[in-house]
Amino acid sequence: DSIYDMGVQEEAMDAEAPTNGNGSSTKADVTTNRKLIRTVSMDVETEEFDSMVTNVESRVEELGGYIESAYTYNGSAYYGSQNRYAEMTVRVPDAELENFVEQVSGFSNVVSKTTSTEDITLEYVDTEGLKEMYIAEETSLLALLEKAESVEDITYLTTRLSEVRYNIESLESRLLKYD
Repeated sequence: DSIYDMGVQEEAMDAEAPTNGNGSSTKADVTTNRKLIRTVSMDVETEEFDSMVTNVESRVEELGGYIESAYTYNGSAYYGSQNRYAEMTVRVPDAELENFVEQVSGFSNVVSKTTSTEDITLEYVDTEGLKEMYIAEETSLLALLEKAESVEDITYLTTRLSEVRYNIESLESRLLKYD
C-alpha cells in the first residue's frame, strides 16, 4: 500500500544549530512552510484476505481519504496458484497518515515498510508565481480588448485570452493536486 501525505511538519536537529544564548543548541524546524509529500509503502500479509481488503477500504474512507488505484489478483485455477494479492494506492489526509499505518499494522502482518519524503516546495512556489504572471497578463489583455477596434486585434486578443485562461486553470489544478 502506498500512502500519500502532504504538508507534514517534522523537526530535525541540525549539527550546526544556533545556540540559545547559553551555549546549548536549539532545535531548528527545517520544514516550516515546506510542501512535503510523504509516501509510506508497506508489504503486508494476512490469512483473512477479503477481510483485510475491506478493512483497508473502510479505514481509508473513515479517515477522509480515498483509494486512488487498486489491483486485486485472485489466483489462477489453470496454473494451480492459490496466492491472492492486492496492490493499492491510497491517499489519506496529512494528519491521519500515522493513524492509518497503525491501523493497517493492527490487522495484518507488516512484512516490510518504507517511508520517503519528497520536497515539492520549489515546484509549488514556481507554479504559484507562474499563475500570478498569467493572471496579470489576463488583466492586461482584458484592458486591451476593451480598447481594441479592429477585428484582427479583437481576434488575436480573444485567442490569447483563451490560451491564458487555459494556463491559469491548468496551474490551479496542479496547485490543488499538490495541496
